Amino acid sequence: NNINNGIKETASNDPEHFWTYNNGLTILTHDFKYDEESKVLKITGISIVNGAQTTGAIGSLEQEPNNDAKVSARFIKCSNNTTLKKIIQYNNSQNKIEAPDFRSGEPIQKRLRQEFDQIPDATYLGGRRGGYEDRIKRISDLLPSDTVGQALATFHGDPVVAYNQKSNIWISDSLYSKYFSEQTTAKHIIFCYSLLKAVENRKQNLKQEASKSNKKLTDNDKKLLIFFQKRGSILLLSSAIAASLESILAESIDQKFSLEFKENYSPQQAISAWKDVVDVCSLYVKKLNPALESVLKSADITADAISKFATDIEAIITLLSETGPETNSINSKFTQFSEKVKI
Repeated sequence: NNINNGIKETASNDPEHFWTYNNGLTILTHDFKYDEESKVLKITGISIVNGAQTTGAIGSLEQEPNNDAKVSARFIKCSNNTTLKKIIQYNNSQNKIEAPDFRSGEPIQKRLRQEFDQIPDATYLGGRRGGYEDRIKRISDLLPSDTVGQALATFHGDPVVAYNQKSNIWISDSLYSKYFSEQTTAKHIIFCYSLLKAVENRKQNLKQEASKSNKKLTDNDKKLLIFFQKRGSILLLSSAIAASLESILAESIDQKFSLEFKENYSPQQAISAWKDVVDVCSLYVKKLNPALESVLKSADITADAISKFATDIEAIITLLSETGPETNSINSKFTQFSEKVKI
């Protein structure tokens, strides 16, 4: 529908650019003859094999488009059935343009791709499509561009955007520049991406445990499983943990974009580094449930739920620290994690 509306909008209000914006039509005919003197093209039989969306959108306009609206068209006369099949097949086999494709040539994405060359076992295309061989092989260590955008939005306090505007992160200039700037580095992306994946792993591991016939889940695990069954839960918990990092790291954070692991971790190593933090924080998801009741539709409700979660984490750390870090396993896990993080 968005494409159809765009075609109609251009035909009605920007007709002089219709030819430059549109891919045009491919039309099969039984025969055609062009009269040089009258400048008329006479066609016998017509079948549009590519461009039906264009003709359909124009045909549904309430008024005829301005005469300045031109569309390129090529007419093919062919009687060979094998060739005809290939014409139809190949004219409808274009790569679908994804949102990240529009950003692949920008300096920030070029820099990030260069930085990712130094990250072990990680491939980041930064919106750029892989070649034909890449599509066949399916890159096993690929960090999908759309997931990276979601991870950055989630980590930086916008799980509602991450859940509801996954593609728009790459399309909207304001959203894109919020997460992808000169401050964004490959190691920071690994930090954010691995948190999201660690939470996802927690969900998958819990589901596997629940599927074992001889395994009895604890009450906490049952509650967590119910939480994870709700849409948007992975993004929400990831964002809540990110919002609690000052308490977890026991340090103030002036710039969250500076956060990264001290070691040059691969994505899998980074996911493992988050595991204990995610396991502990998963015990306190109760305060996040109100945000999931509307499936992350309300930014205010979501922000309030995350704030209450972060307050709980801070209170728990403060309370348990009074017993001494030597005897407190939670604070000990957080301390071990903080030793791996560069602020």
